[in-house]
Amino acid sequence: MRELKVQCDCGQKFKFDVEPVNNQMPFTVACPVCARDGTEKANLLLRAQAGAAPAPMPISPAVAAPSMAPQPALRVNPVAYAAPPPIAAASPPPIRASSPPPKASLKHDGWGQAESDFNKKGSYVVLVPAVLGGMVSAGYIPIEIPPLYIFIAIALGGLVGGYINILGRGPVWAGMIVGVVMGIGGYGALYWWMQNHNSVRKYEVSIAFVVGAAPGFGLQYLLQWLLKRRGSAES
Repeated sequence: MRELKVQCDCGQKFKFDVEPVNNQMPFTVACPVCARDGTEKANLLLRAQAGAAPAPMPISPAVAAPSMAPQPALRVNPVAYAAPPPIAAASPPPIRASSPPPKASLKHDGWGQAESDFNKKGSYVVLVPAVLGGMVSAGYIPIEIPPLYIFIAIALGGLVGGYINILGRGPVWAGMIVGVVMGIGGYGALYWWMQNHNSVRKYEVSIAFVVGAAPGFGLQYLLQWLLKRRGSAES
């Protein structure tokens, strides 16, 4: 068994024991923080540990043909055979030395990578059901919908939106939890504000949602701190 320590592109270090097969990983490994595949990095480490130049093959000595004894009435000169050319030792394939990955900088919302255009769509998936639910509950939209159905729609929007927002940047379960907390909190703040006002402006809706979603932001930072602490302990 060998112990390998792998550093992910997001900066997280993790280690594990493995019995390599032909200097290759017999199974796949992934970063415990961002779930990125680390099998290729592990294979590079295994090949680097096992890489050694083979011993050169011995060179055959020159072979000289035995001289023939002189025969009566015939004189034969001995013939010298040239030695075969030396066999060059096979050099091992070069091992590419991978430069250490740069430390992932925490961008925008604190995860290892910045939001892509696809990730940003998750915020709208969380926001829209919460705003519409608040408007329906406060009577701004004259539609009769049971509060339980509104709550379920907002929770589903938080799960799906949180999943999309964190996909490829960290553990998706954390994004789903944060999305649900933000959606429900934003809905509660919007409903409270709208039911006490005859009309609201767009900026008031935005402020109310941000205030209600504040616990979700706090939960996100707490989860990030716990994940970093667990990763440091494992490395």
